[in-house]
Amino acid sequence: TSILSGRLVSKSGKYKAYMVGGGVILIVGMYLLTRLGIDSSLTQLNIAMMVVGLGLGPSQSLVNLIVQSAFPASKIGVATSSTQFFRQVGNTVGIAIFGAVLVSTLTSELPKQLPQLAGSGTEFNLSQAQSNAMNPSGIRDGVSGQFEAYTPMVEKAFAGDRAAASELVSNPLLTDELKQPLISFLDQQEATVVENSQSYLAAYKAGIEQQITAAVSTIERGTKVAFANSISLMFTTSLWICLFGLIITLFIPVIPIANDERDEEQENEDDNGLLTGA
Repeated sequence: TSILSGRLVSKSGKYKAYMVGGGVILIVGMYLLTRLGIDSSLTQLNIAMMVVGLGLGPSQSLVNLIVQSAFPASKIGVATSSTQFFRQVGNTVGIAIFGAVLVSTLTSELPKQLPQLAGSGTEFNLSQAQSNAMNPSGIRDGVSGQFEAYTPMVEKAFAGDRAAASELVSNPLLTDELKQPLISFLDQQEATVVENSQSYLAAYKAGIEQQITAAVSTIERGTKVAFANSISLMFTTSLWICLFGLIITLFIPVIPIANDERDEEQENEDDNGLLTGA
């Protein structure tokens, strides 16, 4: 669209309509991006990105043409370099701002989407959250590792250590399903503790496997939801910025496009100046 809009402007000499149209298309594309979620398809993402690209072409590339037309030929270099400089500064500041928005939103979204689960702690590593969301085996390894930390105490409990069993029952990280074999074990008479310990231990381990599977599914989806909500907020912020940019575009003055005649006149003025100086 950058090349197409440039050719159309060079033929018609009118650029403002293309810039406004590009801004409108860009806003539509940003709105489509805000509607994406974890259940959106790759096709929906591609369509939204394509619409954004179609809008960026005429709304951004024509700025250089306007600046170059607003200054005499002798100052085009300075005007163009200044435009590029401020554009790069804007890119740098924008990346910093949106990065801060993303991290800040994730910090609040992850605990909201991932409540304290059995086998997981309350601290979330943002640098690993995205990779874990795409890697269920990594999540399973982490959750299994948390459960394995309780294994020595569980074995002591089913070996007859009622204090260890009581501590596990009072542990808020363990679900009621996991606590039930321990509670049943504590209700047994002292004489039947040893003979029933293996059956209760087997029931507990079976419950662990079920809990790990449920935790992996919950963590995987919760992490994706947290990232989707954070990115959606970032795109929503971008939508308002694009809308503000469109309003500014409406007030851009119409300047005659530079052409060969203007360049020839400028060259004649320069030649006259040289002759006068001589």
